[in-house]
Amino acid sequence: SNLNATELATTVVNYVISEQATNIVLGLPLHKDGSDSEQSNITREFGQFLLQEVRKRCGTKISITLWDERYTSKEAATRIKAEAIARKSRIPSASDLEAELDADAACIILEDYYKELGEDGEVIVLEDEAVERECAEIYVRNLQLQEEQRKSMMEQREKGRNARQEMIARAKAVEESANK
Repeated sequence: SNLNATELATTVVNYVISEQATNIVLGLPLHKDGSDSEQSNITREFGQFLLQEVRKRCGTKISITLWDERYTSKEAATRIKAEAIARKSRIPSASDLEAELDADAACIILEDYYKELGEDGEVIVLEDEAVERECAEIYVRNLQLQEEQRKSMMEQREKGRNARQEMIARAKAVEESANK
């Protein structure tokens, strides 16, 4: 992705909100032996950052789980090739596979997650209580702001409705005086 961490987190949270998701699953890139890689540390850091954004905008109702993604790209490539063979179409080249591979690997991660009911996942928790409190305060302020905006919109609609009723009453009065 060409997005920085902030843009990516914002995009993910916007999607979570629009889809009313209750859980976010991030693929965790581990070494073949299951040990952490440099990329798994980066993923955990991003997971912490993303959880802060989730807490600020969605509260505590959404969790983030890290899920082992070992071999999912290989499985995705195998599936894509098998589908091509089944359709009797050209087997995609490595460069053609790149476009589909990440999306298919992500689907496999989710399939595995749901198959295991998420039980082997690593749930991300905020490591700093002060950050957790700050996120909660921001969330409450966001809720208050949303409520103020909702009330303001309702007032605007009511003013518009009243203005239309007054205009109709004036038009009716003008019509009645013209008919006299």
